[in-house]
Amino acid sequence: MPLLVLDEEKHADIANTALEHLLHLPASEIEGRDVFDLLSGAQDSDLDSKLEAALQGGQDFESRAFHLKTRQGENTYFVQGSIVREEQEQMPYRILLTLQRPEGA
Repeated sequence: MPLLVLDEEKHADIANTALEHLLHLPASEIEGRDVFDLLSGAQDSDLDSKLEAALQGGQDFESRAFHLKTRQGENTYFVQGSIVREEQEQMPYRILLTLQRPEGA
């Protein structure tokens, strides 16, 4: 399952090997990049507004489906976002994104 951890500026902090394989990029080329630079097609979803709301209100979320273009072709994904906080902090520290394929896709 492709996983991506974002910082508070929506830049990639950590990516797992499943995301590296999906994007055909090594972690060194993923880390530090803007999430919408990595997930082409996500700009057309509600991901940006969901991320903003998560950063402001600290709520987990799920995006609408979007088409992601990779070297393997174009597939449909949605994102589940989970807030990660430091102990005793109210504001999100990081956001864990899980890319998932809709059922039947």
